Amino acid sequence: MGEVLYRLIARSLGFQFWEALADHFSPLQFGVATRGGCEIIIHGLWATLDLHSDWIVLQVDIKNAFNTVSREALFRELRVAIGSLDQLFPFVHSFYARCSPLYFSHCSHEDEVSLFLFNSGTHQGDPLGGALFALGHLRALRTMASEHPLCLFPSLADDTHIVGPLEAIVPTFHTLEDHLLAVGLTVQPTKYVAWSPSGLPSSLSLPSGSLWFIIALLCATSWLSSTNHTTFIDPDVYICLV
Repeated sequence: MGEVLYRLIARSLGFQFWEALADHFSPLQFGVATRGGCEIIIHGLWATLDLHSDWIVLQVDIKNAFNTVSREALFRELRVAIGSLDQLFPFVHSFYARCSPLYFSHCSHEDEVSLFLFNSGTHQGDPLGGALFALGHLRALRTMASEHPLCLFPSLADDTHIVGPLEAIVPTFHTLEDHLLAVGLTVQPTKYVAWSPSGLPSSLSLPSGSLWFIIALLCATSWLSSTNHTTFIDPDVYICLV
């Protein structure tokens, strides 16, 4: 996004509506308007697993999330937002209601330029891009939280977690796939993560075609608990000690 004026206005609006965004996304989305969101999720998950050691954490990544989220979904979320957040709708709608042009220059033929029109996703470089994506994503999270009260759904941007008992995890995951599709999002089939302090039972039916990082080092769990460390597995970071 090359419009300097838009960037300046969007950035100032981000600061102005920081608290409203934080209230709107809590307690499901910690990647927007939340300082230390990653640490909040880590410690929250560990505290939950201390209480329910047989529960499972399933992390789901979304494919090309920021470019594919439905703009209609984020518009709907802004229109029904409680408090002052709905004041963002006219500004956002004026820039996102139309298709976004993307020009691509061919390396072998510099004089040839291809034009692509996008009617989904957020603009690259938009200071409000993360918040706008999260608005569309939030519709799916809220529906999931309502339909599956046994599970928790803390998310960091497009990294979505399902936390709950074994019997609820797999059906909840398949429901999540459907609700994500409803807002234009598709799960990344090679970046699932499943973990439990009690280990994963052989009866767990994993989605086919996925690459699972299954953590079975239970002796490390007791060591980390005794030394007051927290472990959380992320497909990009792999291990983070807090």
